[in-house]
Amino acid sequence: MTDTPTIGQLDELGIIRRRIVPPEFEDLNGHVNVKHHYTLHMEGAEAAFTGELGLDEARAGRGEGTFSLTQHIRFSSEILIGHDVSVHWRVLDRSDKIIHGMTILADRTTGKVASTSEFIEAFVDLTTRRITPMPQDLARRLDELLDAHRRIPWELPLSEPLAARRRLSGMRRAPAG
Repeated sequence: MTDTPTIGQLDELGIIRRRIVPPEFEDLNGHVNVKHHYTLHMEGAEAAFTGELGLDEARAGRGEGTFSLTQHIRFSSEILIGHDVSVHWRVLDRSDKIIHGMTILADRTTGKVASTSEFIEAFVDLTTRRITPMPQDLARRLDELLDAHRRIPWELPLSEPLAARRRLSGMRRAPAG
């Protein structure tokens, strides 16, 4: 990656998860295993979806949730055991049923972006197991985040398959009200 954001720029998004990398994340190459990059991204995404969007147990109890449709992880720097890492997230776009976003895993010890996970999530009715339009409160919250995240002056590269899918589907920000 070129022109990646600094840790300070990432912190503008807020830190949704931070931890010291434990020894059990090490692989035979002496760095964090790929599956643990994914674990760290998922911990961050879950924290964002529950804490910032309210997609928690109460909402699941009402039969509302999200399903992952696709994810693309891009690796750019290794992480070593004992390093201080943080996860940040950015809303990229949405429709009335779909959330397009990215989690960013930063190695605070080295000051580098270690990897990104770009994702597309669908809002679902858990009783029918079908994709459905999201409720207005969630749509409004996503629009608030989307507006704030679009004002941030830096970008990270998007995966070409997900960007193409977005263009083909005509995904555009749906009105909140």
